[in-house]
Amino acid sequence: MVVRFASPASYTGEDLVELHLHGNPIITDRVLELSIKKGARIATAGEFTRRAVINGKINLLQAEAVGAVIAAESRQSIFLAHRQLHGELSKQLLSFRSQLLSVLSRLELELDFIEEGYSFASEAEIRELLEGMSLYVQELIRTFPMSERLSRGPRVLLLGRPNAGKSSLFNAILGYSRSLVSITPGTTRDYLEERFVHNGVTIRLIDTAGLREASDEIEKEGINRALEMVPVCDQILYLIDSTQQSSTNEELRVAE
Repeated sequence: MVVRFASPASYTGEDLVELHLHGNPIITDRVLELSIKKGARIATAGEFTRRAVINGKINLLQAEAVGAVIAAESRQSIFLAHRQLHGELSKQLLSFRSQLLSVLSRLELELDFIEEGYSFASEAEIRELLEGMSLYVQELIRTFPMSERLSRGPRVLLLGRPNAGKSSLFNAILGYSRSLVSITPGTTRDYLEERFVHNGVTIRLIDTAGLREASDEIEKEGINRALEMVPVCDQILYLIDSTQQSSTNEELRVAE
């Protein structure tokens, strides 16, 4: 099936033709091969969205949202990307821009008639506009970290001493045996990261090597890598083996 999208009502704002083919990759490759022989070329990465921006169909914020929709890994991240794609942020920023231009034009006009005592923009109006913009920007800054975490998926780091149950919990949450579990301390030498979806949010769970004084160079490196993950994760879940009473108080102090 061939579908024609006439300019300017297409995604890019240009004349477009879509070919709807059977899903067999051999058929698709053959049609692509014949199209190239007839003078077509393969589009570069993001070329259609770039053309849409150039032709004024979408702005840069919406173009970013297109990429976010494609890369989304959960319902929540798709929801956030769609809000930006539909222009929610763009409309508010354009509104502020329009109001600022209005105030600036009236201030310039007022300067031309300052000797006559005319006033076209009151100080109270300007202050109210700037304060409203400031509050909006501050709210964007405040909520950005949370939105960014929801978009990419929060990272939860499992820490604790050897045999504290990190790998067992890791496997239990994932629902399958991903990490090796053994009664021998120091089995986990490197961190493992896997994703799972909870209530529409993709969570990145990271299992790490047990924290202790180690003499083995490979285990030391695994412990160092675990500690390096601390500042880049959103939440740390420190596991304590309650059966080891002698170390429980010390563990709690370290976890704090």
